[in-house]
Amino acid sequence: TLSGIAVKFGVTVAQLQSWNNISNADSLQIGQVLKVKSPTSGGGDSGASTYTVKSGDTLSGIAVKFGVTVAQLQSWNNISNADSLQIGQVLKVKAPTS
Repeated sequence: TLSGIAVKFGVTVAQLQSWNNISNADSLQIGQVLKVKSPTSGGGDSGASTYTVKSGDTLSGIAVKFGVTVAQLQSWNNISNADSLQIGQVLKVKAPTS
């Protein structure tokens, strides 16, 4: 639920709705990718917590883009084979908070 996601990331439902252009908080779709932090004014993706794999992406390229190691990405996303990325796959690109 949107409220459960809000609690997990320490934000409000209203913020999630605003950042993701969601008018109905009950209309989440399985596999939907959500922004869980306020968009930064820098125009880059460096503030993102997740990244959706695009054609041509490599795990090493994604690691460089977010300033993390390939090993960290593999650990956070339970990836054993760094060459097995799938287009549309959603990766955690920052250490999960608990």
